[in-house]
Amino acid sequence: MKAINHKLINDLLNAIRPFPECFGPSYTDNGDALENEFNMRKALKKVDPSAIMVYGASKLIIISAKLDFVIKIPFNGYWSETYYEDGDNDDLEWIDFYQAPTEDGYDYCYAEYEKYRDLEKVFLKNFVATTIFYKEIDGVRIFLQEKIICSSDNKVNLSSKKSMNLALKWKKEKKIDITVAWVASCLDYYGINKTKKFLNYCNEVDEDILNDWHEGNYGYRKDGSPALIDFSGYFC
Repeated sequence: MKAINHKLINDLLNAIRPFPECFGPSYTDNGDALENEFNMRKALKKVDPSAIMVYGASKLIIISAKLDFVIKIPFNGYWSETYYEDGDNDDLEWIDFYQAPTEDGYDYCYAEYEKYRDLEKVFLKNFVATTIFYKEIDGVRIFLQEKIICSSDNKVNLSSKKSMNLALKWKKEKKIDITVAWVASCLDYYGINKTKKFLNYCNEVDEDILNDWHEGNYGYRKDGSPALIDFSGYFC
């Protein structure tokens, strides 16, 4: 990663503090939502007009055009709608995360960080976005992660015919159950042996890495090299 703009990062984080004790999205018939979401987005824009906020099931992410990485903040659970038999007085019930692959059971960002460091030790870190621990605020760990263009942003990444054919062969042989085009890109950029080593690692050492596979969780760097964006798994 390039030099870290601590002032901008801290200003963005301070804009959306304090983090609530029950920090996570609500799932209702009216769609997903985050408590105080509108004000949080507005506060970020005051600090940096280019800043946007997105979130998934387990993490909140701040993206700024002025930074070459994203800021990741873990949720610790979610709100779920509770239905009563009489159909009246439906309520939201808070449910803690407890199955995240970490000691505390809730921090999927920390799980991702630990997995990155494990992959680094076995020289497979290129397959995932660089992830570093930034600081802890109010008991919440904050992480920075390399910017990757996710597949859901419709980035076209053309692989060689040879790599596509091999990836298709692996798919038919049920050696992989993930996106063929992404695996083909791995073959082009990292080679057959290293790609095999990574896939074997995911199948034999750490199955969580590919557990939550969808187009929002993998993508490509600016140079076209493939990488996973979210590789902590998800177990609600």
